[in-house]
This record gives sequence, C-alpha cells and structure tokens, in this order.
Amino acid sequence: QQMLIVIFVAAYTPGTGRALFHDGRGCRSPVMSTTKPGWSSFLDGKEKYIWPGAESPVSEHMSTSLVTLAEGMRLAEAAKILEGARITGAPVVDAEGRLAGVLSRSDILFKIAGRRSLMLPGHGPRTVRYTENTARLAKIQSQTVGESMSTQPIAIRPSCTMQDAAALMLRRNLNRVIVTDDEGKLQGIISSTDVFHLALIENSDPLSESP
Repeated sequence: QQMLIVIFVAAYTPGTGRALFHDGRGCRSPVMSTTKPGWSSFLDGKEKYIWPGAESPVSEHMSTSLVTLAEGMRLAEAAKILEGARITGAPVVDAEGRLAGVLSRSDILFKIAGRRSLMLPGHGPRTVRYTENTARLAKIQSQTVGESMSTQPIAIRPSCTMQDAAALMLRRNLNRVIVTDDEGKLQGIISSTDVFHLALIENSDPLSESP
C-alpha cells in the first residue's frame, strides 16, 4: 500500500538516540458508553463517547508493507525510489530498524530550488527568518538522505487505539502517523483513510441509515 509521508515535529526520546515523538499524553482508553452505537446515532449526538471501532488497536489496521530509506543513501537515489513507488515520502531507518527520520518530497525540493527557497527580508521576524534559513541552507547543501531528512517524526505505538490515532492526527494536523514500538523500531503507518475505512465500511451501520 502506497503511503504519503508528511514532515513531523517531535521531542527527544531517551534510550533511542533519536528525536522520536510518541504522543505526550500517551495512549488513552476512550470514555465509553455502555452500548456500541451505530454511526448515525453517534453523529446525531445521541451517543457522545465512542464510535464504531474506537477501541480497535492500531496494529490491526496499519499498513506494514512500506518503502524505507537509509541515512547514507544519496539523495538522487532516494528521489528515484520515491518516484518509482509513486509516493511523496518515506520513513528513514537505521541498521537496527529504528526510525531515524522521514524524507519527503518537500525536503528534496529545497535542494532543487537552491537559494531561491530562502526566506527574503520582510517575511517574518528577523530571528525567525534566520533560524528557518539556517535549516533550509542545510537541506540545500545536503547530499545524503540523513542530511536532508526531517529528524523529529511523530510516532504512535501499535497498542494505541484507533481513537488515539484519530485524536493525534487532529492535534498535529496529520493525515498519516508512523507506528513504532517502544524501542523506536518501525512497525507500520496508520492513516486517516484507515480510520474512515474502519468506521464507515467495516461497520454494518452505514452513514446513510436513519437512527
């Protein structure tokens, strides 16, 4: 299954040597009503706390057949892999299979655009512009995946629920979230499409039915 990867931001996770973000609030069990509602009653406001499939673990719905990249790979080679797979980005893993970062088409575009991608005077405060241009120059001058990739990906654990995943996507404005285990090893990717598929297709109560 082909995946679109976006750039993520995160915080350092001790013990992994990587800046890997697991949602700061952790995986929280949904507040549940005593009965499982259908979608119609849920969206109509008659059921406030759970939706079909909310308790289902991410591990049961994530995509596991992923294109991955290595930090030492040349950017030109990585770009050909992304183009060949018709995807706009891919996770970067180290020799142990731990998530090191994410390389997206946007990262490579900085290399293609060169110095014309730098923020010009008048675009934001000077300190912000300096910080942003320093990061952009690093991408412009990069030669390998490790030098160009975004190194702070957000991740979620396989044991988290689909409701956890949906909440994280909303909080971080994401369409897809990388799934890693407690050691930071790549397990898969979960997308908003997976959430909708679970809720609207796999459940017997279609959205169009009356309550």
